[in-house]
Amino acid sequence: MDWLLAGLTGVLGALLIAIGWGFEAREIIKRKRSPLEWHFDALYCVGSALLIAYSLAINNLVFAFLNSVAFVLACIGLYYAARTRLGALKAKRGV
Repeated sequence: MDWLLAGLTGVLGALLIAIGWGFEAREIIKRKRSPLEWHFDALYCVGSALLIAYSLAINNLVFAFLNSVAFVLACIGLYYAARTRLGALKAKRGV
């Protein structure tokens, strides 16, 4: 019975974190820019991808779900951060 409570606790924690990140991603998409540096988003994407692989290797689906959400949302942030940076470079060059 303890494993059931632990599992439910893990799932609830993962869902709450995913919902929080979802709100942040919505704001990034709405503003069409990420408040974070692209370096952070890039490292977060790679780190999350590695943690997905690890969590699948140890057969931990809650951890895999949480890191999958983190990966997708970090990639959204990276997209908008890169887009903002490229726009600034184009403006600087006068393109």
